[in-house]
Amino acid sequence: NLPVVSSLKKHSNLIRKSLLVNNELSDSTNLNLDLFPNTVYIEHSVTRILPYLVESLGQLKVSSALTFSRPTFNNLERLKIKGTASEIGIYSEQFSRAFEYTRKYNEDIDQDLIRKVEALTFDTEKLSAVIDSMLSGEENTRKIPAFKEMTNLTNSYIDFNNSLHVFLDKKLSQKMTQLKMKSYFSVLFFILFIVAFHYLHRTIIRSIQDSVHNSIADSEDHFK
Repeated sequence: NLPVVSSLKKHSNLIRKSLLVNNELSDSTNLNLDLFPNTVYIEHSVTRILPYLVESLGQLKVSSALTFSRPTFNNLERLKIKGTASEIGIYSEQFSRAFEYTRKYNEDIDQDLIRKVEALTFDTEKLSAVIDSMLSGEENTRKIPAFKEMTNLTNSYIDFNNSLHVFLDKKLSQKMTQLKMKSYFSVLFFILFIVAFHYLHRTIIRSIQDSVHNSIADSEDHFK
């Protein structure tokens, strides 16, 4: 068995590598190069924001458990927790802005997703206030702050991310259907164009041939 600190470091490194793989996959599939406003903000949320937000929440929970369980802690540990809490605030703000655009360009978005985002935003701000209070020394430092709340908030973000994936899959499926229909219409238009061109070409050739035949017939009649 590994010591707690060594185990946490290995866990953190594994998560970082997983996030890098996630980024590579999204880049290799051109998912983040989407030009459609109704899906690009969702894709950015599920690939670039929410995974990092959840990881920061996990880091905050572990750091808080290790730090606040001791009678005292130094300024370096205090700054580390504050830095992680600040990261969560930044990711939360980025996600809120992305979701605003998601709502703007998706009038059919589920109301349940909207309610979940509102609850997540409220709980995230509440957790930030609790952490700030604990770091300021206003409460007993022997108590682990909002450990249960951090766990519930992490699970809520994961659940929301899964729901957002389902909504994204729905929008991408609709987009694929639209692209297929456009492809079908393009092929049909091309076929009709070829047929019309062929018919017009034959008509012109026949008209020329008829003119030539008529001219020849008129000449023969003239010489008779």
